[in-house]
Amino acid sequence: MLSLHFDKKLITEGSAYWSLTLYDLKNLKSNNSLSCLKLGEKDSLVYNKDGSLDLYVQNDHPGLAKRSNWLVPPQGQFFLVMRLFWPETLVMDFEKPDRKHSNLM
Repeated sequence: MLSLHFDKKLITEGSAYWSLTLYDLKNLKSNNSLSCLKLGEKDSLVYNKDGSLDLYVQNDHPGLAKRSNWLVPPQGQFFLVMRLFWPETLVMDFEKPDRKHSNLM
């Protein structure tokens, strides 16, 4: 399980548009049970009360409240690519988002 936490300021002021895409190690978008390979600003994501955002990359269903923020990775190794369109200085200087993981493949 991998969860990524993005501060409100980074998400709302960081770029014109952003997306997080899931790939397998052959640089191919990996098919999964949700037919969802990316999450981004234009998706119906659920934001935290403070405006921050948590995204979940895991095989197990995270629960109905978190489903819209969920990417299902392939079995084995994978990587994520975050694209930021028209990044602001804030984004160029930011530190990696808070992440929590357990039992990564």
